[in-house]
Amino acid sequence: MAENKFKSLVQSGEWNAPSKEQTEILALTAKQESITNKKKSEKNKKFKEKFECKKEAPNDVMDTKDRNGKTYHWCTKHKMCKPHKARDCKLENPKEDNTNKKKKEINYN
Repeated sequence: MAENKFKSLVQSGEWNAPSKEQTEILALTAKQESITNKKKSEKNKKFKEKFECKKEAPNDVMDTKDRNGKTYHWCTKHKMCKPHKARDCKLENPKEDNTNKKKKEINYN
């Protein structure tokens, strides 16, 4: 009798099925995760939009950009707009272009 009961519960999908409370907990957890992920993606999008303009080089390197009450200058070492002028930059080792690195690697002969 027990074996028949087990088989019928397995066929109907009721064997090891979560209880109503467990189902509610799973649903609420999934909802919370989706809300959290949505907030993170919105935050990342705003961050990218905010700093995207800093990476655009101006036509004239001496031009400045005013944004949110701050003045930004093009820094040749950072290769982006920064609040300091290029001559005042304290960056010691600017990033090398990948093309220069590749040329160095190729010219070992």
